[in-house]
Amino acid sequence: MLLQIQFDDILWNQIESLTERFDQLGYQGHYIEDLYRQISALTKFVDAVRREVVPTLRYRVGNNFTDKTDKVLRDMAVHNFSSNLQVFAELIFELYNKLVEIDTAATPKGKRPVYKQFAELDNIEEKLLQADNKEQTENNNQQS
Repeated sequence: MLLQIQFDDILWNQIESLTERFDQLGYQGHYIEDLYRQISALTKFVDAVRREVVPTLRYRVGNNFTDKTDKVLRDMAVHNFSSNLQVFAELIFELYNKLVEIDTAATPKGKRPVYKQFAELDNIEEKLLQADNKEQTENNNQQS
């Protein structure tokens, strides 16, 4: 279901290189530009999943279960999917912040840090932490 999201091969390769080939990178080292591109790709992925998968997830997984245990497990997975996606988004944002710290510390005075060269990272906090902002707004509205 997640693999059906329409992205080009480059974006899928960037996601794969960070999530599945991480062990290889330990031997070869990391290039800061590549990590920013991979974080950007993951941000686009999370954003697309929120828009295209989450709203219709319950209907996509079907209801063809004969075993009650399978149905309970399916319901738990569907119910927790958004929360798990938010945890994933928060981890991506944490990785981004750590990388910005390293980038800023390693940048000589008078030069721009690498992250400022990636316009798509300008609103990364808004894209990744949008669910937290919505929940806070809803909680504040309920308390009023």
